[in-house]
Amino acid sequence: MSFDSSYREPASNAPQSCNVVADAANINIYIKGEDDRLVIWSLRKLQDCSLAGDVLTARLGGAELVCRGETALRVYYAWSNTGALRKAEGMFVTRRNTAILLLCLFFVAVFLLLYLVVLPWAGEKAASLIPADVEMELGHEIAARLSEGAVKTDRADSLLNAFAAQIDFGTSYPLTLHVLHSPEINAFAVPGGNIFVYSGILCKMRSYGQLAALLGHEVSHVQKRHSLKSICRSAASAFLIAALFGDASGFA
Repeated sequence: MSFDSSYREPASNAPQSCNVVADAANINIYIKGEDDRLVIWSLRKLQDCSLAGDVLTARLGGAELVCRGETALRVYYAWSNTGALRKAEGMFVTRRNTAILLLCLFFVAVFLLLYLVVLPWAGEKAASLIPADVEMELGHEIAARLSEGAVKTDRADSLLNAFAAQIDFGTSYPLTLHVLHSPEINAFAVPGGNIFVYSGILCKMRSYGQLAALLGHEVSHVQKRHSLKSICRSAASAFLIAALFGDASGFA
């Protein structure tokens, strides 16, 4: 099959007229000009070959061959029958899919970097900017909410607070202790000096020293503002997810 086309050398913006003679294996490109010459392409080595409307574009090694009009359609289907184009197009699809995969991996890596490194750092920095009185007010609100649905007795709270008052924990926060009646063996602190202790863990205590150690551990969380930092990190994560998915309610 013979047809006229245009050929552009690698790193050149000026296409040259050429005549192309193609068979089942090769594309013979006869470039017209003062230095007539022959360039031979192997059909199976094409890096890209596509048909857009009536424009056929083939590329190899940075060079480009373009054929237009009705001839482009006949050439494209003729080459398709050889199976060479399927290989070239498959290579193009593979490269495109690889680029998409790399782009997705890049965005995943950026997201993980933000989520695992930047947000925790930003959350801790934000926590350090919150005044202690605001932190204590937040802690009282959280404690009130936690106490609403819990089984509590003033007697247990009073005894535990009296015990804690005899110990110098070395903290600047006023401590308020709460006993939650539950078999759960746990204790936790919320911002601002409120500490919750489950009755389940109190029943396991065998000495006042064990209780003092437990309270000391929770007070260290209060003093180092661990709960506040955790809240700030969670808020920062929520902001990121809301920004990614355009969820205005997430910001609220």
